[in-house]
Amino acid sequence: MTFVLADSPADRQRQELLEDGDRTIYATGDITSGTTRQFLALVKAHNITQARVYFDSPGGLSLEGMELGRAIRALHFNTAVGARRTPGAEPSICASACAYAYAGGEARFLDDNSGSLGLHQFHLDKKKAPTSDVQAMSALMLSYLTEMGVDAEAFTLASMTAPDELLILSSEDAERLGFANNGALPTTAGIELAQMTPLLMITQVHYDRKVRLGFACSVSRLHMEAEIESVRDGEPHVKGLTGAYFEFDDQPALIGRGPRAATFAEGAVHLSRVLDEENQMRLVKTRKVKVWLENGDPDRWGGSIDLRQVTPQIVGFFEQCASGRRIVPSLPATSKTQKLAIMDMRRDSDSPSLGLLDYGSIRRTGKSASSISYVVGLKDKEPYYMVSSNSFDCAGLRVKALRYLSNRDGAALDSRETDWQAALPDTPNGLMLQLACGTAALPADRIRVSDAFTVMREFLDKKIYAQP
Repeated sequence: MTFVLADSPADRQRQELLEDGDRTIYATGDITSGTTRQFLALVKAHNITQARVYFDSPGGLSLEGMELGRAIRALHFNTAVGARRTPGAEPSICASACAYAYAGGEARFLDDNSGSLGLHQFHLDKKKAPTSDVQAMSALMLSYLTEMGVDAEAFTLASMTAPDELLILSSEDAERLGFANNGALPTTAGIELAQMTPLLMITQVHYDRKVRLGFACSVSRLHMEAEIESVRDGEPHVKGLTGAYFEFDDQPALIGRGPRAATFAEGAVHLSRVLDEENQMRLVKTRKVKVWLENGDPDRWGGSIDLRQVTPQIVGFFEQCASGRRIVPSLPATSKTQKLAIMDMRRDSDSPSLGLLDYGSIRRTGKSASSISYVVGLKDKEPYYMVSSNSFDCAGLRVKALRYLSNRDGAALDSRETDWQAALPDTPNGLMLQLACGTAALPADRIRVSDAFTVMREFLDKKIYAQP
């Protein structure tokens, strides 16, 4: 496989305007032994921290394809199907082992015009290869796809397609199976507190914007607020506003007219509506919500959020609101075993503290990044545990966080959100931003693989802060 970095002034201008600053790497030809090593050498030589890899490949070695995909995921790079085209050239294709490499992208772009994504059965000479080898290879490939967020059905479909045939996925099927996500990370849901009022917050991060839906219940009504935080300032779209509305599975809902139909505050566009029973019923059956603003321009502007993964949480919140049961905040979801970076340790006997960053939680989309971090310590001789869901502006060197206070077992007690603040160099926030945005790396001796709350409890229970 050959890797080419598109690095002319015209390329860089296009990347900045159309691809949110992603550097463009073209990957063409067969995936062979050493392809991953060759790719990483290019990345290191050009100091690339943000990229979109365009694949045009018939396939190659399956194990090498998975290794390349893991390298791309570790770098938080994005992928697409395509090539630098010349007139009369054949359409791009990414097939077989290439599809597995493509799956490593954090944002994976595919549409009906970009090229084709093809699957088939992996090839081993079944007359020579024992059944155990075939089963082991199948298990490896299925595990890899699951790790990358691709539905197991994709492996089933590939297994049903002969090695000398090719199943071409439509862009719709690729998105349904999780092969493609067109820049949208999985939707998350959690209970947060705002001025002691429980809110259900639904969040989906796209490569160029973050879309959130917040639900709050009072005695007599249910409120919904949409928030679109765009890498490119959303404020111009509110000026001259003529209307703003939602679409539930492409059907208009909650239409607002005039300049007050939406507002711009704290770097985001906001739409607030009362959600009556009819629209509650519509919403729990909705797969995708879109939020639109119109201001007289030929094109409307907005964002979308996929609700399929969080419908149970929405239904549960609506039922709790209707019943009057107490709603408690929930911490961000993490894996049981985490790759933790020690960010800061203060050995002050009166107010010791330990700061940790969950390396595996880092997500990078364009010039934005996010992570989950932890702090444990003593204040006035009382222990405290804090979990933060951090958002980083890599270009503006800013950070904001949703912080949860919890007990020692990880149950949330309270939460609050901070405003954007500068992530100054030589501070824990500054270092976290550099790690999340890919501009720094920690030495191995500051990494520990464990559960964050286990490490935090040990810090206090064993008085590690008092040890030399």
